[in-house]
Amino acid sequence: MDKLNKPYYLKIWLYEPRISKSQVVCAIDEKIEYYENIFEKADFKPNDSPFTNQLSVEFKWQPNIDEEPYWKSDLLWPIDQYERIEDCYSDRRLLKKLKKGNFKNKEIDSPNGDKDTIYFLPKGKIWVGKK
Repeated sequence: MDKLNKPYYLKIWLYEPRISKSQVVCAIDEKIEYYENIFEKADFKPNDSPFTNQLSVEFKWQPNIDEEPYWKSDLLWPIDQYERIEDCYSDRRLLKKLKKGNFKNKEIDSPNGDKDTIYFLPKGKIWVGKK
């Protein structure tokens, strides 16, 4: 990346506890800003980190909140579009939980011009590391 002689984003995303979602992310140009602002910052204390001393020394870690987004419109498909009726009921229960809970949400304009709501369900932490 250094040979490109332009700014880049190169960081480790370490999910806790959903470690299988962890990845190394690289971006250039207009995508840098997108990735710099993708996560909700958190104020976890350094001793909350799951890392060994070696990882703590080699990388600077920024704690963030791991949130799973759910679109209201995706949870309200017509019943006849489900293969299994149980999946429909499951989506409706999840939507009810998201509405009743004190979860972060955001109202957006969907591509078809309608309003939609995205609910963010916390799943854990994301540690973003860089050298």
